[in-house]
Amino acid sequence: MTHVGIIGAGHIGSAIARVLVTQGHQVAIANSRGPETLTDLVAELGENAQAMTAADAAAFGEWVLVTVPLKAIDDLPVAELAALGAAGPRDAIVWTAFAARAGTDPEVRAIHEREWRRTEGAVQALLADAYPDAHISSDDAAVLLAVLDGIAVARGAEGEERMPGERGRRLVAAVLSTFGDRG
Repeated sequence: MTHVGIIGAGHIGSAIARVLVTQGHQVAIANSRGPETLTDLVAELGENAQAMTAADAAAFGEWVLVTVPLKAIDDLPVAELAALGAAGPRDAIVWTAFAARAGTDPEVRAIHEREWRRTEGAVQALLADAYPDAHISSDDAAVLLAVLDGIAVARGAEGEERMPGERGRRLVAAVLSTFGDRG
């Protein structure tokens, strides 16, 4: 029985929760309004479901699904999603529903492009602070983000055999080492 955290209890999050609980998985579901607003949904889902805060749902899940609008990304519990929180190391697979729609929905694509540029800029600034002599560019940030995306997709689609945690860490370390070598 897998523990799954779902952040976002709208149409997509609640539909995924329904499927998961019928398959016997334990589900913790969260929304931006708080667990007390999910009483009816949790009652409908049954004994395999519980409402939590977003941070608690992220820490609860062996898998974490994020099904929130991109405008809500800043409110996500980053430490727990990155498996850096008090719960300790675990696989944290993040899936954003709107990113999947960016290929077919022009409005969602515009939001995705804007948010990607913002994320890329933030990663570039973090890398520039960490590697001040490396002359970090937006391409450097894009490479790191692409590697992280690839790791998440491989782990999400094919699991630990395809992309063990140690391999993912080695890939990230390889990218980061190129920045250190420049200085």
